[in-house]
Amino acid sequence: MLASIVESSDLAIAATTPEGTILSWNRAAEALFGYTADEIIGQSICDLAPPDHLDEVTQRSRQGPRRGISRYETVRLAKDGRP
Repeated sequence: MLASIVESSDLAIAATTPEGTILSWNRAAEALFGYTADEIIGQSICDLAPPDHLDEVTQRSRQGPRRGISRYETVRLAKDGRP
């Protein structure tokens, strides 16, 4: 049931390992970033971060799993390079 909710969400949702390897990628993430799940799963979440945001990605990864939902705004790069 949870997988159905994630897949049907209008919000881009990706799950990663603690090291930042992408494990799952929903259809909203495909639409937003331009990468299919087959293209991006197994890649590093850092690949989506502009060079000036890499510290933010590693800092958030070091925080480990968080309980509840953490909402924040940031910049990431789509497959075509647009922010």
